[in-house]
Amino acid sequence: MAEENPKAVPVTTPMLLRALLAYKETSVLRTALELRLFDALAAGPAAAGEVAPVIGAPERSTRILLRALASIGFVVESGPAESPRYDLPPGGHDLLVTSSPRYAGGGALVAASHLEWESMGALTDIVRSGRTPLTVDAGSPGFGYWHDFAAHGTFATRPVAAGAADAVQQWSAGRDGLRILELGCGHALFGLEMCRRLPGSTLTGVDWEEVLPAARKNAAEAGLGDRTTLIPGDLFTVDLAGPYDVVVAANMLPQFSPEDGARLLARGVSALVPGGIGVAAGFTVGDQSATREYGARMLSLLMLAWTQHGEVPTTAGYRDIFARAGIPDPTVLDLPGLPTRLFLGKRG
Repeated sequence: MAEENPKAVPVTTPMLLRALLAYKETSVLRTALELRLFDALAAGPAAAGEVAPVIGAPERSTRILLRALASIGFVVESGPAESPRYDLPPGGHDLLVTSSPRYAGGGALVAASHLEWESMGALTDIVRSGRTPLTVDAGSPGFGYWHDFAAHGTFATRPVAAGAADAVQQWSAGRDGLRILELGCGHALFGLEMCRRLPGSTLTGVDWEEVLPAARKNAAEAGLGDRTTLIPGDLFTVDLAGPYDVVVAANMLPQFSPEDGARLLARGVSALVPGGIGVAAGFTVGDQSATREYGARMLSLLMLAWTQHGEVPTTAGYRDIFARAGIPDPTVLDLPGLPTRLFLGKRG
């Protein structure tokens, strides 16, 4: 059951303006990241005329962009109005400079992708029709967004993968050498984290060929390339091989109708040994207040724009998908401080 909102926030003019103008802040930040403008400030304060040749732009447009960035707090402006200088604020070196190990700017390609931008611009027509206008939707090969998603993930990807690995590690009770299948693996970080925790375990990842380079790269960087097999193809038709001890579907099920989600999960469950475990990670709706489910509800909006029947399920919806796939009554786990939940259950 959703949490009750004890006190509704009144609609105000500033609230309206923030929502209406938010796209400008997104545009300014994404443009700065794409131009690697913050790299140009990594060595210290600089004027617009010094930044301009580094990012390959005229001084006028660089100056206007820097002033806009200063107004939303992503650079610090100092000096006289006629010739200000710009510097990175605290935290800027860590999160905005591409050479930093903690660089988070790649997330802009996921959180503010150009395809998403175009889709949201057509949202009125999408809501009226109830259909995606895309001829190549999110479930089709060649959908470019998944390449960027696999390459960069989201800010929560690794923590959620760690939570899923914790759950599987507890279930395995010290067993090593597990055979893991990850459906729609993308970056494969969920299966790779499980392999890292469980010595001798192997990973088989399945996804479209165009997104598998990210999985190969991550497996090699983790030193797990020799324990990773990648199968290109359609999740609903490709031979999954097997058998496996664990099947993982991370952030996959909202792309499909409940019927197709259950059919997909059932394919993975059928490749499990008796007693093998099925794991799903994803957003849910209906468990918390509307404001706390912001990410889940915005993902549903994106699924409306990008898929034929996709929508973020409720917890009961996930349970039903698991039951249809052959795993009745899965365990539901919250991940403290993270927006997604885990669903786990054993094949009989």
